[in-house]
Amino acid sequence: VQLGQAMPENRPGGISTYVLDCVESCVAVSAVALRDSVGDGSAKRSVAVTQAVQVTANITAVQNALPGLFGAVARGLCHVGLVARTEATGAFAAADGALGRAEKACEAEIGAMY
Repeated sequence: VQLGQAMPENRPGGISTYVLDCVESCVAVSAVALRDSVGDGSAKRSVAVTQAVQVTANITAVQNALPGLFGAVARGLCHVGLVARTEATGAFAAADGALGRAEKACEAEIGAMY
């Protein structure tokens, strides 16, 4: 256990799973920040249509870049040797799972705009 993070051995993809979880969290936080970048900060915001459209476009652009990002991270982890050859399939499965969750987080923030 380091920094309060337990790393069970039975998790598919090994250490890559934790790296991909971190990237997923960063994407989710970025989507929230993009959504919160408009309005007056109150719980009940009134946002101009043009601002809502722009934020939606920005979050969609992030969402469209996610497959390449998660693929590059998974390949990079394999290339630098952080993922054993026997764990490569699990690493890419973990990347697919993290990608799906990150895409859902972006969709949730887009839905929260309206």
